[in-house]
Amino acid sequence: MADIKTKDAVKGTIKTIDKAAIASERMKSAYAGIKEKAEQGYYADENSATEYAADRISFAADRVKDEGIHQFNKQGQKAVKTTQENIGKAKDKINDFKQSRAVKAAEQKATQNMSEQHGLQIRYGAASRSSATDVSQTAKSQLIKTRQQG
Repeated sequence: MADIKTKDAVKGTIKTIDKAAIASERMKSAYAGIKEKAEQGYYADENSATEYAADRISFAADRVKDEGIHQFNKQGQKAVKTTQENIGKAKDKINDFKQSRAVKAAEQKATQNMSEQHGLQIRYGAASRSSATDVSQTAKSQLIKTRQQG
């Protein structure tokens, strides 16, 4: 005759939960789900060679566009900086020109005054070449001093 199987009595009335087994099962299912989603998202758009080529071309076009914008911005900033420098140089040249024109005008005026004085000395008979050259030298030195002070 067959043996009759009997069940041993459970040592407690409440079942104990195996937390480690439950955690490992959840981790396995989460890993499988993540792997499926990753493969689906990665390969979804590239089901054929034409889709792959289209994706590559659109990526290259976007990259060219972005690089063009970057270079355009870079050159624009460089142009603005160069323009600012050129404006500064132009202002400096204008100031130098005004100063040189003022010096020339002062020299002409000094020469004119000197020639008038020299003409008066000749009329009254007290003219000598040495005094005329001394006057021109002193006029030039006075102009240089005023230029340095101004």
